[in-house]
Amino acid sequence: MHDALILTCGLIVVYWLLVTAKVIVVQRMVHWLHPLRAPALSAAISVMIPARNEERDLAASLRTVLDQEGVDLEVVVVNDHSTDRTGQIADSFAREDMRVKVVHDPPLLAGWLGKSNAMSHGAAVATKSLLLFSDADVYHARTCFATAMDTLQRENLDAISLCPRWENKSFWEQINVPIYYFGVARLMTPEIEDTSSRAAVASGALILVKSDVFAQVGGFESVRGEMLDDVAFARLLKGRGFRFAYRLAPECLSVRLFKGSCEAFLGTTKNILAAAGNYAWLGLPLIGIGIVQHWAPILALILGFSWGQPFLACAGLVAYLTQYGSFFTAKRLINFHALPVLCYPLASVVASVNIVRALYYHSRGRIFWRGRAIRITGKKRLS
Repeated sequence: MHDALILTCGLIVVYWLLVTAKVIVVQRMVHWLHPLRAPALSAAISVMIPARNEERDLAASLRTVLDQEGVDLEVVVVNDHSTDRTGQIADSFAREDMRVKVVHDPPLLAGWLGKSNAMSHGAAVATKSLLLFSDADVYHARTCFATAMDTLQRENLDAISLCPRWENKSFWEQINVPIYYFGVARLMTPEIEDTSSRAAVASGALILVKSDVFAQVGGFESVRGEMLDDVAFARLLKGRGFRFAYRLAPECLSVRLFKGSCEAFLGTTKNILAAAGNYAWLGLPLIGIGIVQHWAPILALILGFSWGQPFLACAGLVAYLTQYGSFFTAKRLINFHALPVLCYPLASVVASVNIVRALYYHSRGRIFWRGRAIRITGKKRLS
């Protein structure tokens, strides 16, 4: 067991160094956007905001949208069958600001996920030549939209997506940092900067697309059942030959993915099987891999001290610190506090619970999100 633990810790160190190197390289290759200070352009943009049970964030988020500089806005809030005060909040903004329209409870057709369905209904009533899709809990800098529009024009793009800063406050939000980190490492590759490659990544926090391009690809029809609808839409655009760009823009916008420990603990169920690609059953070995890589160093450290084996203890400590230190390479994108993240091995508990839940829902042909179970018809892709 002594030798096996040392070997395991060595492999963990090598693996995490490779992942860390990839994250650093990609962050240097992908462009970073900074907010324009004084936008001169005045673009006409229709903003679609799908909102389901977003009473905690909708008002504050909408204010950051309506306060945008350098853009002529039309804002469509789609109240997606909310059971809280989301609809009333949206209506209050519509009464106070003529730029705001509200679509209530759009019919959900079979095979459509709620968010894609809501965005599609919002786009159906949009009138501007540019469509911007954003979530109801995203906070935007005053020149966020103008910055995206400026990049779209200067680089002759058909669409662009901005990556926000991910805010984490509660304990379990901080514990999820390794899960977020792996998401960054998996999806961000140098190929996403190659317009001739179909490799693509996007963030639902902000996607700006020309309305005629949106119409040419059939809107969200082709990605209606995708859990990672933003990434699927980006791949669709690049696959059709359109110029799509992804930019890291933590100074332009931010989002708190989960609002508290309870949401953070169970909230990754919807997307966690994306790591398994088209083979959901791979979620089971992923549980084992996560447990080994996070807890083997702890076990080696404990046993090393207990058995009086300093080399074993050092191997465990190095493997633990290598993983912990790697997270700081994405600190510009993932905002967290150093102390709670010391407990990052608990992320394997979160991942295990959510993988099991996701496999259960997948086996029943449905996805459960924000208090709603949606049945998926036909073959369901998970990537």
